[in-house]
Parts: sequence; structure tokens; C-alpha cells
Amino acid sequence: MKKAVKYIVEVPGSSGNFGCGFDVLAAALDVGNRFEFTVKPGDFALDIKISGFGAGILPDNSSNAIWQSALALWRKTGFNYKKIGSVSIKTLNRIPLMKGMGSSATARVAGALFANEVSGAGFDKSAVLEIVAAQEGHYDNAAASLLGGIVICDPSGGKALTLSRGIKNPLCIAVPDIDVSTDKARKILPKNYTREDVVFNLSRISALIDGIYRGRVEPFMFDDRIHTPYRKKFIKGFDSVEKAALKNGAIGVFISGSGSSVGAIAKDAKCAGNLARAMKKAFASRGVKCEVIITSIAALGAEIKKIRRLIK
Repeated sequence: MKKAVKYIVEVPGSSGNFGCGFDVLAAALDVGNRFEFTVKPGDFALDIKISGFGAGILPDNSSNAIWQSALALWRKTGFNYKKIGSVSIKTLNRIPLMKGMGSSATARVAGALFANEVSGAGFDKSAVLEIVAAQEGHYDNAAASLLGGIVICDPSGGKALTLSRGIKNPLCIAVPDIDVSTDKARKILPKNYTREDVVFNLSRISALIDGIYRGRVEPFMFDDRIHTPYRKKFIKGFDSVEKAALKNGAIGVFISGSGSSVGAIAKDAKCAGNLARAMKKAFASRGVKCEVIITSIAALGAEIKKIRRLIK
């Protein structure tokens, strides 16, 4: 009898560029993806099965982001992964693709955590984050998924920390039938900004962090001049959706990540239901189909569990 080892990795989704915090603030979401890695003794082989969002679209071979992230960590240590045996990966993707909810980051986080565990590398989350962020090209989504809560990132220094206070209000994430690639969304941004716009965002992000600690978040704290004015052009109906959300009691409206999803913070559960209906109706008025996810900010980041079982 030999032993197979299964690793179960749960990774929360994320909303990058949270509020006015472009490339700096991100929030983990209580909706995420599940990954199962099963390692069996024998010759090396790789099998990937994808269910949920991305099934039939995402690659089911070694080019998959999960496996590429694992390889990136193993290269750091010189670990020979072909000695571990056969690897089977099953994913349950609950996060839509190309909608600004950190789907790619969850895959890379899962791959890196698996590689860290199976190789015995012993990297802490800061080291894992550095590897995943290099794959992602930015820190915010990976940091939120790894650490949980609301995170502040220092991309130049490769660091991230979780705020000791969070937002407990419900979140409404309106997910329109519009795909926005991160690469395209980054290319539309200007290379330089005016002093007025920079000062404007500094004032808002300072107020937002203070509001989070005081437990009094207000709509003006989500005003943004760094990416929203440019990226909203990719989201048909954004202005109408934002207006509808604020009219129905939202205490903050923002583009989630690079879009196309639009997030709104509700006062309570009843308000969340009203926001969901209003945002969906606003998108529909512009001829855009939309689904709404009511969730919250996840206090905990990614978790990996190891299960051993006997096989014949």
C-alpha cells in the first residue's frame, strides 16, 4: 500500500484598486475558488480538470497559471518536481474571468502554496507573495487573496500589510457581460498626472483609511482620478450604474480591479438587495446583461490543507 496526498487550497477572490487606492489598496472577497491537488507515487504526469468559470476556455495543460506559478516557486529552490510523482489538479472556479475580481491571482496563489508545501520550501507568505506578484505583474490582488481583509501594498518595496480594521458591510459586485483585459486597462492610463489629480487622490485615500478605522465610510472617500475616468470607458453604462447605486444608499462605489465589475458598499442587508436590483436595472437600461454577487470582505486569506490517504 502506498500513500497519496491531497492538498485542498481555498483562495478568496479580490477587488484590486479598492476605492481610490490604485495599485495600493485591495480587498479580499468572501467568494473564491477551490483547488484540489492530488499527488500519487509513480512516474511524473500532470492532469488538470477545470469546472465552473473558465471550463473549456482556460488551458488544461502545463501552460495553466496554476502550474506556471508552482514552477516559478520551485525554480527559486532548485526543487525537482518530477520526483514527486503524478499530479492531478481539480479546480472549482466561482469567480468570473476578466471581470476584475482576481480570478488569475487565485490560480497563481494556489499553485504557489501547493509548490511551497509539497517541496518543503518553507517560504512565508511574504516570500510567496513576491513570487505570485511577479507572475501577476502587480501586488494588490495577490496580496488580498493571500493575506485576507483590506491590504495596503508597496509595489516598489514588495511589501503588503493587512489593515487591523476592516469593513463589515455587505458588498454588491455587479458583473456585466463585458470583458476587460488587465493589459488593455493598464495601457489606457496616462503616463503622467497633474499635481491636482495626485493631491485629490491622496486626500481621498487618507480619508478612506481613516474612515475604515473609525467605522464611518462615506461616498466621497471613493472618488478617484487615477484610473476610474479612463477605465469607465470600457464599461458601458458605468455612470448610470454609479448614480443608481448612490441613489439607493451605497456608501461607496468603485470599479473592481480593472473592471468590468462595479462594486458598491451597502449599509446593511436590506440596502444590499436594493443596490443589486438598482445596479442590474441600470446596466439593463443601457442594453447590458448583468449578474450581481452579494458578498462581503473576507477576513482570512488563502488556506491550504493536507490530507493523506492510502491507495492500492
